[in-house]
Amino acid sequence: MNEEHSDDKCPCCGRPYDEPAGKKPRRNLKAIGEAFDVFWKAYPRKTGKGAARAAWAKNNLPPLEDILAALRKAIASPDWQREQGKFIPHPSTWINQARYEDEGMDYAALSQRPQRPVFNTPVSNTDAQAFREWMIEQGYPAQFLDTPFKDCPSHVQQQYNNRNK
Repeated sequence: MNEEHSDDKCPCCGRPYDEPAGKKPRRNLKAIGEAFDVFWKAYPRKTGKGAARAAWAKNNLPPLEDILAALRKAIASPDWQREQGKFIPHPSTWINQARYEDEGMDYAALSQRPQRPVFNTPVSNTDAQAFREWMIEQGYPAQFLDTPFKDCPSHVQQQYNNRNK
């Protein structure tokens, strides 16, 4: 053994000197196949199963839970929803391009109720009658006349706030 290599590993490939060349650690093919089956059931585009299985087997993928979480985000994305899923990539493409690592959107933020815009001139209770009279002048139907300013659509609020400008 060469004295320069005290750690008993080849400097070019990092393989221990006593490990036979060409021998790779065994992979659990059954577990890989089972994980792929779960992925395949969840993936919305059922195209090219053989290519997808080959991509799954050859890539060093993160845990299945992480892939399924990324897949849920992708399925909810506007791109995948558009035109009945026309823009969903083939599963092998999604795997080979590591699309499970894409940032995507924060869909939890989208589910929150949007806040109403805040305008510079708030309408107090004393202005409620003036707002109602303005709505009558504008020709709004009777069912809208008792709607509080804060519950009106933003474009109506904006029109009222801009009435004297």
